[in-house]
Amino acid sequence: MSQMNLRVLVIGAGLGGLCLAQGLRKAGVDVAVYERDAGLPVRTQGHRIHIDSRGEQALRECLPPNLYDLFLATRGQPSKGITLYSVVDRQLREGIIQPFPEGGSDEFITIGSAVDRLTLRQILLAGLDDTVHFNKALVRYEQQEDGRVCAYFTDGMRAIGDVLVAADGVGSRIREQFLPHAQVLDTGIRWLGCVWFRTSPREAAAQFWPGLSFQHTEDFLMWGLLGSREHFPIPDEDLQAMESADLQLTAVELTHDWYPTLSPLTELADPGESFFLTMRLCVPIEHWHTSNITLLGDAIHVMPANGSGANSALRDASQLSRSLITVTSQGTPLYQALHDYESEMLRSGFGAVRTPLQAMQRRRPGIPFTPDQGARQGGRGN
Repeated sequence: MSQMNLRVLVIGAGLGGLCLAQGLRKAGVDVAVYERDAGLPVRTQGHRIHIDSRGEQALRECLPPNLYDLFLATRGQPSKGITLYSVVDRQLREGIIQPFPEGGSDEFITIGSAVDRLTLRQILLAGLDDTVHFNKALVRYEQQEDGRVCAYFTDGMRAIGDVLVAADGVGSRIREQFLPHAQVLDTGIRWLGCVWFRTSPREAAAQFWPGLSFQHTEDFLMWGLLGSREHFPIPDEDLQAMESADLQLTAVELTHDWYPTLSPLTELADPGESFFLTMRLCVPIEHWHTSNITLLGDAIHVMPANGSGANSALRDASQLSRSLITVTSQGTPLYQALHDYESEMLRSGFGAVRTPLQAMQRRRPGIPFTPDQGARQGGRGN
């Protein structure tokens, strides 16, 4: 059985892109990652995420054993469900508890753990210093006559590989060029959470990966200020341009007359950790003609904050890694491996998108076709 050498180009050093790189590197596949940001903590992208069995299985498969153990040690508290609170007679009372199922689903959220996003990204970056290239913003790609693909970057650099993977999130330049008909919509869905580390990240790093220095090392609470565009007195473009401290002041002004137990959250937040986001969602699409361009995570099936985004991206990464490894180790034809990956990725990824999309269609007819410029301004407080 013939085998082939592969060079895989990954655009984006988020959770999915780094997990894919770890899995390929572990198997000896040539991989390079290109990230537009200057480093991991440059652009605030959120803090607390939910990782359940889908994400844990992907990390177990792709990471070296000691890095996987470091991930397990630096998880936060168990994440078992959502509790809804209400104000009754000016008293904050616990209301409906919506538990997560214990398991059995490859599409929807199950019991897992609270995880700090940046801590996990730092773990995923460990050992990849010669693989991940920062300050590399993609401009476009071109198919070459020899069947390979060339990626062009804003600094004039170009990279050539056998496969180009879009792991560059909801604003994917690759998706815009490769699948221009794919729709990305704003949802207005928002959430807030907290992380209590099970083991101090410093202590865990000293045990499993000496020399790794984490940025987030203390327990924290994360909050989100919810609302659509009309709820904010400042236009979206101005909010996008604001510094973190000014965003926090805006949140304080908007919440000063809230219930007194909740309003101090915005006042006590770290001014440097506030950020503005619009939450978006991709409309399911049919499988395209398979080529050596493929996608994973939010670049193809971004979903509202329902606990599946990070898990889906990690699962995509492990599935794509597994498929590409069969090309180099078993001689599987490249396009067959990519087709098999894409078929499963679209089934499971959009399975996690369809339920909230259908719920929005029932609640607000027409919203999938008239995107709402909703927004979130959020922050992190220790």
